[in-house]
Amino acid sequence: MMDMQLLKENPVKSSISILTLVSMLVGAVITVDSRYVKADDLTSLKVYNEKLVVQQGEQIQSNVNSLRKQMLEEKLYDLESVHPKRRSSADNARIEKYKRDLRDLRK
Repeated sequence: MMDMQLLKENPVKSSISILTLVSMLVGAVITVDSRYVKADDLTSLKVYNEKLVVQQGEQIQSNVNSLRKQMLEEKLYDLESVHPKRRSSADNARIEKYKRDLRDLRK
């Protein structure tokens, strides 16, 4: 009853108080909502970064395999360019090992 009387006696002051309270509540709701949006953005950014790390890891592994393949092919070429009768048993063993390694890389 007293609140109605206060509202009738000073409507401007009461209206300002009510508007202030409403604006504070709206601001609080927006702040809380924006924090949840930021949390969702961080979650999606985390998922994106994890995918990117996996893709980069796969690309690095592919590049390493390609480089290893090139190195093996060059070593194999050098060893096979020697006449078979002049190769040592160690050379023949390396040739077989390099061929096996190349087959494994091509799988």
